Amino acid sequence: MTERHRSKSFSGLGFYRFFSILAFFAVCIFSHSATGFSLAISLDGNLEDWGINLALNDWKPDSSTAAAAIENGWGRAHSDWNTAYDLSAMYFDSDADNLYFAVVSANSFIGTWAHEDIGLDFRTLTYDQILKSGETQASASYRTGYFTYGIDIANVPKNTLASRNVYLVEKWYGEYWKKSNPIWFPFHVKTGTSVGTYSLFNRYLNNGINRWVLEGSIPLDYFPCLDGECNTSAQMYLARVTCVKDWITVSGNIKGTCVPEPATLLLLGIGALSGGFYKIRRKK
Repeated sequence: MTERHRSKSFSGLGFYRFFSILAFFAVCIFSHSATGFSLAISLDGNLEDWGINLALNDWKPDSSTAAAAIENGWGRAHSDWNTAYDLSAMYFDSDADNLYFAVVSANSFIGTWAHEDIGLDFRTLTYDQILKSGETQASASYRTGYFTYGIDIANVPKNTLASRNVYLVEKWYGEYWKKSNPIWFPFHVKTGTSVGTYSLFNRYLNNGINRWVLEGSIPLDYFPCLDGECNTSAQMYLARVTCVKDWITVSGNIKGTCVPEPATLLLLGIGALSGGFYKIRRKK
């Protein structure tokens, strides 16, 4: 074999190896990003691992995937009361295994009267559409419909990690907002089926902040609609009771555990290129 032929053979083998190695690393990277990513969030009521520092009046999370509703100040149209009952902010984010959420409130989550539940829904509906999706009897104190899931956050002791239930809801308790054009606000699960327990932490932040923070983590496998899905739409909602002191809702996407379609296309493209280059080199 001449030096010229040896050079061609080596070059063909080099291209084949190059694209094989590239495909291998692509499989590793995309498989990890699709199914193995995790968020470094600790359930301690300290939101600095979200990139939030309330002491510095920094309410915005660092993560580009985190959903946030920031309403620090009680002047919302549907609030009948003052800043002492303000729901200041709500956040959620997710990784391959868990849905994380945080709620910041000027009103305590402690006490036998503190029996609100967070509403959670994965239908492609707006908040207003969900509120209109339930029964409409004017006299009913509880109704079917509305948010599909209810997250129990009732009466968690201060500075304590606790366990509560997630419910597939049949009926919600609710109250009317007393101002003009009354709206019926669901706030507590009346009947439903528990799909499992989750962990949450209730923390009081003083030193001039004077806010309560609930931080929780819910396994995604509680929600069958998320199985194999990417970027599922989610709505989270909470109303403080007794004349509806305040309410808050946040919209975003749950990442899920599926393999993204662009990754699949890239891998197929790499495979086709590597095979094509190898055949061309062999012909030469």
